[in-house]
Amino acid sequence: MKTFPGLMLAATLLWGWQGHHLLLALLLGALQEGAQWLGRRAPLTLRAAALQQAALVASGAALLLLIWLWSNDNPREGLPLIAWSPLAALPLALYVLRTQGDGIARSMLDGKPQAHGAPPLYPGPLWLGWWLLAAGASSHQGVWFYPAACLISAFALWPRRPARVAPALLMLALAAACGLGVQLGLQRLQGHVEEWAMRWMMRQPEDGLRSQTALGHIGALHLSDDVVLLLRAKRLPAGPVLLQQASYNVYQDTVWKLSGNNSYRDVPAGPQPGAWRLHSATPQNDWQIQMWSGTAQVLLPLPPASQEIRLLEQSTPWLRLSRNPLGSLQAVLPQNGYLHYSVQSGMHEQGALAPGPKDMQLPEREQALLRQLAQELGLAQLPPAQRLAHLQAWFARQFRYSTWRSDQHGMSPLADFLQRARTGHCEHFASAGALLLRASGLPARYITGYSAQEEDWLGQGLLVRQRHAHAWVKVFYDGHWRDFDPTPPDWNQATPRSNWEWWNSFWFSLKSAWQESHVPLWLWAVLPLPLLWLLWRRRAGAGPQQTSATQWRASTPPALLQALQTCLQDIGLGRPPHESLQAWGARIASALPPDCAAQLQALLHSYSQARYGAAQNAAGDWEQACQAWLARWREALYATAANQG
Repeated sequence: MKTFPGLMLAATLLWGWQGHHLLLALLLGALQEGAQWLGRRAPLTLRAAALQQAALVASGAALLLLIWLWSNDNPREGLPLIAWSPLAALPLALYVLRTQGDGIARSMLDGKPQAHGAPPLYPGPLWLGWWLLAAGASSHQGVWFYPAACLISAFALWPRRPARVAPALLMLALAAACGLGVQLGLQRLQGHVEEWAMRWMMRQPEDGLRSQTALGHIGALHLSDDVVLLLRAKRLPAGPVLLQQASYNVYQDTVWKLSGNNSYRDVPAGPQPGAWRLHSATPQNDWQIQMWSGTAQVLLPLPPASQEIRLLEQSTPWLRLSRNPLGSLQAVLPQNGYLHYSVQSGMHEQGALAPGPKDMQLPEREQALLRQLAQELGLAQLPPAQRLAHLQAWFARQFRYSTWRSDQHGMSPLADFLQRARTGHCEHFASAGALLLRASGLPARYITGYSAQEEDWLGQGLLVRQRHAHAWVKVFYDGHWRDFDPTPPDWNQATPRSNWEWWNSFWFSLKSAWQESHVPLWLWAVLPLPLLWLLWRRRAGAGPQQTSATQWRASTPPALLQALQTCLQDIGLGRPPHESLQAWGARIASALPPDCAAQLQALLHSYSQARYGAAQNAAGDWEQACQAWLARWREALYATAANQG
């Protein structure tokens, strides 16, 4: 049963219209119509080997399509994977449409012998439905898509219409109306499911408005291997990359705070949508950051001297971008989601508030200790650059990095770190470094963010985990704010790791790939089903079964053929091993009754066709014909031979 002429072309054109590929759709539709109507017109059952070869070609095409979609730099401009799936199966479809005739025997699909009289499977309507499904997966659905799909479906179902047409049309109209309601409902349900899935996948602690931080906060994050972001760059530096999130200028009672007016003000948008220029300077490097946010207000991790931020198309849209007086940037999203943005950076930090009295303030409790240590180290007598190097060397010689702290014996955490324990993690080193620089006369601030230094397992950039959360110092000299990291450089190696580090990397890559490819969430759940089905069949021992014809190819002739040869051999008409069946039948024809000889030659010819030719699935018919020949002629031949003897 073929589809109406032009119906396959219409479905393919609908797919091309949805994805803006009309020329390609016209070519594909013409190929399918030609394969369906200009192929082999005689009924022909597909051969198993040929079908397997066509399926193998289609599998290779599907693999190439998947690789292309995943390697596409901007997959959202294309169609989802399901929208392109008919192209992968096109080699198989063209072969099936060309040779379908009266349909495909079901035994070619499930491997089980087909019962006598079982109806075949017609691939044309199934392939038509696949094109409609692919057209519906496009992200460019217009108002006319659903009516066009309903019209094509109605024409496809018309040959199966009942005798009473009017009720059938009414039922079709009601089904179309209900289908429209279901489609709209499923769209809303999909939106809710995807939102829930993103919330579940993005479960990570995140304070969107981090106006203060206490000693111990970063140390807790160090124990987690969860991936926070992926950093790419046009030119990756040799050492770690410090990504700033928050900046603080007042230390009081173990807490760093942002003094004064800490409100965020909107950054004016640039001339292009989704772009914000922080300040004008010559760009030195281009960065890309991919991350997931658990809140709608996100403090952006940014590389040093960021100049311009541009939102990429794969990202959740931003409502606005705002900045506080110390230079921290906050993106406001309509909801928590996936962030993908690019950053241009320059040589020096600009835009942050100029140093003020708060950047020189020392805590009252530790003020005397800090001034004494700064004097003992002779920091004030050194130039700024040498001062930083001397302080960093002192920390490396006299202190040790550790994520565990013992009892402080009644001392403040900062005093205990500097005088007794001399062990701590990055927030202790950063706090002590910032305050000692202030005691030596240099304005300094306490910075929190991440240190990117782990290469991604795919080699795409630097992978940042929560244990890479870091604290360091910004110090002002020679007219610019500069990064200074007093923590010993081996701190990352001293941070404990879990055995699930590889899984967290893979899970982040999987989430990002799903978002970048814009494949619907339900498709990820459907893709493993064929593999699970194959595994189940293999475990249950129900692997592909051979048909009778396939067994003939792999074994000796069936018992019925042996019985036929034995019958003729008993009356002196045996076949030598070197003689073919057709030659044997022609040689002994004169010794048999005319009707018997004619039926025997037809039987031997049909056997050769069933075993070696195209009509493989005629094995069951041949066995019935052979049984009928033996039932009619065996006793008669024996009786004739006995009388002649």
